Amino acid sequence: MRPFYHPACRLALVLLAAMPAAGPARAFSFMQQGGMIGQVPPWAQDLMSGVRTEYRDPAGPRRKLDAQGIGFYSDVRTLALERRADIVCALFGRGQELVVAGCAPAREASRLADSLIENRPLKVYLDHTKRYAPVQTQEAFRITRIQP
Repeated sequence: MRPFYHPACRLALVLLAAMPAAGPARAFSFMQQGGMIGQVPPWAQDLMSGVRTEYRDPAGPRRKLDAQGIGFYSDVRTLALERRADIVCALFGRGQELVVAGCAPAREASRLADSLIENRPLKVYLDHTKRYAPVQTQEAFRITRIQP
């Protein structure tokens, strides 16, 4: 016979199992996100349903991904380039706002450098399932296509 678990206890067990083994302790209240007592925040709902947050919504409502994890960013400009071994990483933004970073093979560097020099807007497609080390604290993903 299965033991009875109250739904709140089940949530606590799921959250406890998902916590890293060693790390700094920090207090968190559901009220910090503007919710009422008894409401579960979206990140906890995703954890309970088994959806990995990086595929669901990596950086908020501005990122819309297709079924393969490809998302596009229109009207972004190249703000900085960084060379790493055989890849080139670019930091994309709108005005002074950093939007996302992407990395591509070194042969794509000329297109990224042209957009940096000419300061022209691009439409960039990124594969959010392929991650790279962050560029200036911005998450970096694989660039699949660049359109002028």
